[in-house]
Amino acid sequence: WTYGYGFTTKANWKDVKEWDSISKNKANSYLETIIKAHQSYKDKIDIKLTKKQDIALSSFEYNLWWWVWTKSWGKEIIEYINNWNFNKAAEKMKEYNKADWKKLSWLVSRRQKESNYVLA
Repeated sequence: WTYGYGFTTKANWKDVKEWDSISKNKANSYLETIIKAHQSYKDKIDIKLTKKQDIALSSFEYNLWWWVWTKSWGKEIIEYINNWNFNKAAEKMKEYNKADWKKLSWLVSRRQKESNYVLA
């Protein structure tokens, strides 16, 4: 079950149940908390990012977790961005569209949106 912006857990980390609800204000506040918690890339970026690029990298980190930037391919994305090579960064991000070695349409879509934001 999800609520708000697709949250599967509440702010207290308890699972969302079938009939749980959340107000728009609380959902927005929780979303901001989640976004701030998934910005470990910021201390690795040497250039000023656009708002959309921030959103893309936060989304990518949220989906792949904070350790994404400790992996060679995550470091490669950061390096591309720091060298203003947004096209290569976006292409590299799109490669991570699989779970259990299977390409998933929703991950393809998510990575495409993130890539578009990196290029914005």
